[in-house]
Amino acid sequence: METTIEGLLLFDLDVRGDNRGWFKENWQREKMTAAGLPDFGPVQNNISFNATAGTTRGIHAEPWDKWVSVATGRIFGAWVDLREGDGFGRVFTAEIGPDRAIFVPRG
Repeated sequence: METTIEGLLLFDLDVRGDNRGWFKENWQREKMTAAGLPDFGPVQNNISFNATAGTTRGIHAEPWDKWVSVATGRIFGAWVDLREGDGFGRVFTAEIGPDRAIFVPRG
């Protein structure tokens, strides 16, 4: 799903549950590129955990593309376009859970 920030894409993920818990395919290149995500060639995968609700994890402006997803719980995310141009300062917010992920373009 397109957002108010150019290149920032929100994706609904298929989460399949049963009596054991649930499973999701968080990243699958062929499916993601078919859905419109650029093939940005992920080279690292990190997981962080916050023990306390309401924790601020950080403010990031790295010069690379990012795929942001959640393993459990829900987060409120806010993204600001810091790239020079017409979109500079534009804000997009969304709630993300295990069933949703967001692609953040560099900048």
